[in-house]
Amino acid sequence: IGGGPYTGAPALVGYGALGVGGDLIHVATPALAAQVVASYSPMFIVHPLVGHRLLREDTRQIVELASRADAIAIGPGLGDAEGTLDAVKEIVRSIALPLVVDADAIRAVASDPKCLVGKRAVITPHSREFQTLTGKALPDAPEDRAELVREAAKTLGATILLKGHVDIVTDGTRVKFNYTGNPGMTVGGTGDVLCGVVAGLMSKGMPPFDAARLGAFTNGYAGDLAFKIKSYGLTSVDVADNLGRVLAEFL
Repeated sequence: IGGGPYTGAPALVGYGALGVGGDLIHVATPALAAQVVASYSPMFIVHPLVGHRLLREDTRQIVELASRADAIAIGPGLGDAEGTLDAVKEIVRSIALPLVVDADAIRAVASDPKCLVGKRAVITPHSREFQTLTGKALPDAPEDRAELVREAAKTLGATILLKGHVDIVTDGTRVKFNYTGNPGMTVGGTGDVLCGVVAGLMSKGMPPFDAARLGAFTNGYAGDLAFKIKSYGLTSVDVADNLGRVLAEFL
């Protein structure tokens, strides 16, 4: 569930899910973005929503679509209009599936964290989004960040995958560090791919914490493979294109 102001983001989420074995990728996106998103891949099943942005009126359609799904990713490219953020909260409350909360959806759940109660959720912030989520600024060192991230995950009842030069994954009890990835991955869109990777893994039945830590490793390693060829010229699509190579190497 994404797109509207930014049409590429939900497509990159779809690429990420496909790259780890997602079977069918349904994309719910505002009508203005639907044709653009569909043009990125013939493997996307695109469902146009009513307006130019996600609105609360779209909730019923999305809940019906969710009945066909095994996991949901919400947030990338949605924008932060007030009506959109209200819609995100209502959708999160209404869906019982495993879900990844990313990008603009993080701002929504930050204003009403109770909507996450009882959910099997992975939240994927970078440091600024983490501050929006918790009101707390993070120190630079991963070891110093870990306890703050763990406390936030415990409070929210969710798994947090904090994106950074070292990723931190925690469910409020367990904490894992991920060291794959490289500076070339600061290019736009790699977080959208990661969102899709985690959602794709959860769609296969993987628990949120395991999907988050494996997703972080897989996405970062795919970026490392891309960096060997493209160096700092790599793009998020290059990362997605290498996900299958990671699976082939380790499975």
